[in-house]
Amino acid sequence: DADKIAHQVYQPNSPVLQEIASEFGSAVLTEDKSEINRKELGKIVFADSNAMKKLEQIVWPHAKNLIRSEITQLSTNTTSTPSIIVLEAAILLDAQWDDLCDAVWIITAPYDIALQRLIEKRSMKQEDAQKRMDAQEGNRGLGRGKNTATEEMEKEGSRITAIVNNDGNERGELVEKLRLVLKEEGF
Repeated sequence: DADKIAHQVYQPNSPVLQEIASEFGSAVLTEDKSEINRKELGKIVFADSNAMKKLEQIVWPHAKNLIRSEITQLSTNTTSTPSIIVLEAAILLDAQWDDLCDAVWIITAPYDIALQRLIEKRSMKQEDAQKRMDAQEGNRGLGRGKNTATEEMEKEGSRITAIVNNDGNERGELVEKLRLVLKEEGF
C-alpha cells in the first residue's frame, strides 16, 4: 500500500517536515514543530491545485525512495521471496512510479461508486471526499481526469498492461477479475 508507505515521509522530525513548512508555513506543523498537522495541510492543498502540486513535488520523490526500498527488501528476502509484489498506488502514473513495476494494472470504478467508498472507508463528509478525489491530477480510473484508463493505455509508450473494472459491491467479484487477469498475463 503506497499510501501507507508514503505516510512514513511525514514521520515526526523527518527532514521532509522542514521542506513542507518552508513551502507552506509553520501553521502546517504541530505546536511542538515535530509533526505535520495533516488537517491544516489538507485544508491548503485540497483547496488549491497549485499548492497540491508543490506538496507532490516535495513528497513524491521521498515516497518513491521508500517504496523502492520496500520492494528491494521484499525481493531480496532469502527466506520468503514472493513471486509477485503488488504495489497499490492511486497516483502511480501521476507520480511516475511506474518504472518500479514490471506491469501496471489500472483498477477503475465509476466516480459515484469510488466517492461512496471513500466516504465510507475514511468516514469523510461528501464535500471533503469530492475535493480529495477532484484534487487527484489524473483520476484515470474514474473517467473525470485528463484521460480515462483506456485512453491512457492506448497512448504510445503507455506502461498500462491491464484495466480491471471494479464496479461491483462484492470483494469476491474483484478478486475473481484479478485472478483472470493474472492468468491472462501469464502469472
